[in-house]
Amino acid sequence: LDMIYANGSFGVGFGLDAKFSSSDNIRFIGEIWNSDIAKPSNSAVLIGLRLYGYRFSSDFGLAFFTRPFVAPFFSFVWTPFR
Repeated sequence: LDMIYANGSFGVGFGLDAKFSSSDNIRFIGEIWNSDIAKPSNSAVLIGLRLYGYRFSSDFGLAFFTRPFVAPFFSFVWTPFR
């Protein structure tokens, strides 16, 4: 995905990855992204779950944008030679 940023823009992102005490292979993930701190309307919040093991992990959740829009997200990672 090609991202275009305005000249002089400065963006930030913060993430959280917290383990559930009742399970060893499920985590809560949360992220806040902003592509230009001068424009709070350029923000997104991601909330989801991470399922992981020794050779595989996957993320599932929802992304909430400041413009009224919600989109699902997912990610899969396989590391067979670990």
